[in-house]
Amino acid sequence: MWRDSASVEAQQDLDQLLNVGLEFATKQLDIAREFFPFGAAIARDGSLQLVSETPLENSRPTSESLLTALATELRKLSETVRATAMVAQVEVPERGTDAIEVRLEHISGVALICILPYRRAWRGSMKYGNVAASEGTSEIWSYPIS
Repeated sequence: MWRDSASVEAQQDLDQLLNVGLEFATKQLDIAREFFPFGAAIARDGSLQLVSETPLENSRPTSESLLTALATELRKLSETVRATAMVAQVEVPERGTDAIEVRLEHISGVALICILPYRRAWRGSMKYGNVAASEGTSEIWSYPIS
């Protein structure tokens, strides 16, 4: 389990980013049934900042292209932040459902992918499942960091 080897700061940072990401994403799904991928970061001083890539007017970019742009933007911030999150809607074919995916990374080396499955329930309301976490891949920092 990742918490066994992560610092208290890393645990708190990633928990905060996960909560912020899921809260915003579920609100968007409840209201609009979709959202563009977005990011968040915790600065070295502990402050939270949201990061987004605004699609051009009348364009419909793919989630993957927006995630690539977000990762590039977060890499530019890597000297001033200590934790990042990228949040997107994804399909989970093996579960036969859609999900909110949160890619979390901490400067200490922890990288996680968290998935929150959801489906439209009766009368169009959203029904959310349980969050599942697994080891992720570093996209923002290269290790070891000097």
